Order: sequence, then C-alpha cells, then structure tokens
Amino acid sequence: MVYSQSEFMGISWEIIISEYSKKSENKIFNTLEQFYLDFLEFIRNFEYLTLEKQLIYLRKICNRTYWSIKERFDTEINIFIENKINFTEVTKANVLNEVLEKYLNEILKSETIYKSFINDFFLENNVNTIFDDINSIIDNSIITESIREKLLLIIKNNIEKLVNIYGFSGIIITGYGNKEIYPSIIDIRLFGKLGSNLIYERNDTMKIESEGESIIYPVAQADFIYTFISGIDPSFRFKWEDKIEFFAKEMLKLTFNTQKDEIMK
Repeated sequence: MVYSQSEFMGISWEIIISEYSKKSENKIFNTLEQFYLDFLEFIRNFEYLTLEKQLIYLRKICNRTYWSIKERFDTEINIFIENKINFTEVTKANVLNEVLEKYLNEILKSETIYKSFINDFFLENNVNTIFDDINSIIDNSIITESIREKLLLIIKNNIEKLVNIYGFSGIIITGYGNKEIYPSIIDIRLFGKLGSNLIYERNDTMKIESEGESIIYPVAQADFIYTFISGIDPSFRFKWEDKIEFFAKEMLKLTFNTQKDEIMK
C-alpha cells in the first residue's frame, strides 16, 4: 500500500511496483524483511530515476535550505537596520558566516535519521546545481569560498538528518515470507534518490507473534488527511500559501531596500 504521495520523484508508484513485480516474480523470500531489502535495492538501482530527476530533487533541497538560512540572516541584518548601524559587505559576510556556524552546529547536534549515507561524491560532483539558485536568494557578493564549503556541509548534513527535506511516499509492506507463519508490517518513508543514496526512513515495524493476535494500522493519502483536518483541498491551500509567501518576501525586500537607502544617506 502507498500513502502520502502517490509518486516518487515524478514516477507513479504503480509503474515502479509493476516493474519490480516483473523482475522478482521468480524470487522466493524466506522472510518479509528479505523482500523489503530487495525492494529497496530495486528502487535504488531503478534506471528511470535519472540524473536529471535527481538534480531537480537536489535543487529543491538546496533552495529550502537557502531560504531557511536567509530568514536567519535577514533577522540579524535587521538588528543593524533597526539600530541605524551602518554596515558594509564585509559586515554582511561576517554575519552570514556566523549564521552558518550556528545553523551547522544545530544540525550536527540533531539525530541522524538516514544512517546509510554513502559518500559517493555526488554532491561534490554537482556543485553547479547546488549553487545554481543561490544568487536569487542570498546576495552573491558575500558568498566566499569558505561560505560555499559550509553550505555544502550543511546540505550534506541536512540529507542525513532529513532537515529541509519535505514530502515523502509511505510504503506499507505486509505479509509473511516462505519460512514465516505469522504476518508482519513494515512501514517505510521514501524521500528521494541522490547518486548511490536512496533517502528513506524506516518508520515502523509490527509483527504478529501468536495465534489470535491482530493489528489495525491506519494510514491514508496526505491530500485526504489535509482536506479532513483543514477543510480545504491541499492543492488550493498550497497555491494560496505560495502567493502569500511571495508577496511577503517582496514586501520584505522593499522594506529592507528602503531602510538601507535611508541609512546610507
């Protein structure tokens, strides 16, 4: 069963599962765990999760990270503006560096959720994609080589800690293997694929271990849950929120530039 998102990196789960069924129809698994591991390995090597799709996914992670950093940076710069303190490009670079140090320390202290990270240099080999959109979010004139290195480290740790990685496909695998008597449930959440890394979280595992025991495990598609809780279809809600966010950021830029001009006079 699939819940939350019905696609994985733009490919319908119906297609992925159908392709897996073709390639595994003659396989026998002694346990459900073996089936689960084989299924993960198939997705990891699925040929249609192309480099192009992976780079699109990487760009989304980077942009969310940059916006999160920019909010912190703007908060610090606004202190200078509110107190009418003059600041230079060097000051802004130092502030950004301090923000990155604090942000990185917070991430390093948090729990590593994706513990199977393979350092295959996928990030290092695609730095152009990582920094493609940064100019439209953070002032490029203060992005030094040292800051770029910190940003790369932050993004790598964000992937391991599942920070700024939103949206997942939940897969419920249930049944029993060839040498098992009672069924089990394995619940996994798949976020995306980058190089050799299939980014996922094993959410839950439940087993029936005796006769007469049963399990009720409720799950649902994300859009149904959102609609039920908020009373509005998520497709409308997210478009509405995007518009508000866009206008808010434009107003913030306008206010910042106006106040900056006043200080510089």
